[in-house]
Amino acid sequence: MNLKKAHKIFLTLISVMVVLPFILNSIFPSLYLLWIVLLSGLGSAAIFVDVKFWRCPYCGKNLGRSIPKYCSNCGHRLDELL
Repeated sequence: MNLKKAHKIFLTLISVMVVLPFILNSIFPSLYLLWIVLLSGLGSAAIFVDVKFWRCPYCGKNLGRSIPKYCSNCGHRLDELL
């Protein structure tokens, strides 16, 4: 998986985590356990994508929380990959 795809998947998962509780709470107001389980699953998936795929394709080091132009470890240019 390339950086662009990993970034899109991560942002999608986070966006769904923000919107889903409002939707589920309006449809099923008494089923808090359901949306807590769903949010935990989505959060776990977002963390997995971040840890597994948000890495420099050249040296394999984690890129951190920002969208860098260059890898802080090896110095390769990354902005054309995003």
